[in-house]
Amino acid sequence: MKNAKQLFGLILAAVFKGAKAMINVKKGFSLMLAAVLVFSFLNTQVQAADNGNTWSDTIVRQISNGENIELHTAKELKTKNGIDIKVIDETGKQSKVEMTVPNLGSYDITVSRPYSSALFIVTKIVFNTDSSASSAADDLSAWLKKNTKIPANLPVVWQPVINGGTQAGTDKQYPYYYFELSGDEDSYGINVYRSEEKVGLNDQNGYIKNNGHPISESNYIGSISGEKITDKTSSLSVDVPQDAARFELVSGLTAYEKDNRTSVWWKDNGWNFEFSGSSAGIDTLKELVADWQKADIQVSQTGKVKIVEGNRFTFYCMWDKDGYRYEFTTRSTDFNEIINTLNSFTKIN
Repeated sequence: MKNAKQLFGLILAAVFKGAKAMINVKKGFSLMLAAVLVFSFLNTQVQAADNGNTWSDTIVRQISNGENIELHTAKELKTKNGIDIKVIDETGKQSKVEMTVPNLGSYDITVSRPYSSALFIVTKIVFNTDSSASSAADDLSAWLKKNTKIPANLPVVWQPVINGGTQAGTDKQYPYYYFELSGDEDSYGINVYRSEEKVGLNDQNGYIKNNGHPISESNYIGSISGEKITDKTSSLSVDVPQDAARFELVSGLTAYEKDNRTSVWWKDNGWNFEFSGSSAGIDTLKELVADWQKADIQVSQTGKVKIVEGNRFTFYCMWDKDGYRYEFTTRSTDFNEIINTLNSFTKIN
């Protein structure tokens, strides 16, 4: 089975982002079938491939409520991420399904349903070798293994990693992602930008040629980094000034502020938060707190989120693991997406 972790991590995060739809039994054949395919596979081959680790359990926990379904009939399910699950043949209690995933290729899956049973059993999964199966995760993993010795982690459900150099969501002006990478023995960094045309990893000249202009900060999406912790590594704690005033950010959560709430500090679920921006940004902070308090933060029990409000919000999420500092930076204000991305960080080397 090719790219099992990426494939089924993607399906869990993308197909079941609209998890509420699973209970729609009336037209739920294809969606129920997708659920069976995923969980059956997770309970067998993915766990085996992961050498007994809990990667699959982590991915399952990333299912969140939301809408991600573009088409849903009894015979076909399409997601806005480009996943297509199509029933191509039904004979008695046996069904054949074709599943196509952007950058991970096409799979033929056979399932059967025992008589007088509502359950489906996966009997065969075949990767179509003639389909396109190159993913950004593959290219990034290969680069990281070659250029750094520290344990590298990638967020396996983050759209740039899923879709790589192909479609960047629904952005028609900038339909591609461009990756700018750096690394040495003790660190690595990956900056991600939107691009008008497809460009290879670290090909700045190609970016300029294909886009007609240099890399622009306005096209920056986010970044991933890791480094060995040294005595120069910054602390994950926050320094609250002694003259900062206490206030209730949301009900039951005490925070501290200065300068008319243009600087705010608080702690929640073991993580420290620091905000710098305008007083109008408080509403966004309240939304962040509401989603953070409902979530199960799996990437680390402790960490720091630094929030900077400029022309756009930028979130710097930092945590330590086994002597290394990791950071995920994003300009998304979809906090469920941010949390899901954090929880999907997986060691790839």
